[in-house]
Amino acid sequence: GTSNGVELNLSGLNLPSLPDLDTDFSHVGSLKLSRMNLATSPEGFLARFQGVRWLDLSGNQLRELPPALGEMPGLTRLFLQNNRIRLSPETARILSERVTLRALIVNDNDLRISPDFSQITDMRTLNMAHAGLTAWPTGLAEQPLLDRIDLIGNQMTTIPASVISPP
Repeated sequence: GTSNGVELNLSGLNLPSLPDLDTDFSHVGSLKLSRMNLATSPEGFLARFQGVRWLDLSGNQLRELPPALGEMPGLTRLFLQNNRIRLSPETARILSERVTLRALIVNDNDLRISPDFSQITDMRTLNMAHAGLTAWPTGLAEQPLLDRIDLIGNQMTTIPASVISPP
């Protein structure tokens, strides 16, 4: 793979919150904030990492999608598994607009709804297992490069015919 540039890894630090930052950290390509016991998104911190391509916020206590994701246009890999995130139509749209995503790992959250994958053309890996979904994600069947989908443990009752017997 290609180099992601500078990596900032604060994973495992048990901090009550992260500070608001005044400095631009757009040179950081990989930001790892997993297993930090974060209950709310550190927006004043995340907002300074607009150049991030890999973001790992897995294993926290987040209840909603961090709004700062809407200001990360080059995001290719997003790890949000093992949180308590529930998507709203607005936050699902933020994910749908991250058109550069190649990997989305959001298993073990109570998402209930899925982003629309129609505009994301380079998706390779998707894990939405145990996410409280009842419908097949829109646009997912049309992903030409997707090689791994995990939707186990959801309550879907139908799968598009194009997935079962592709053209």
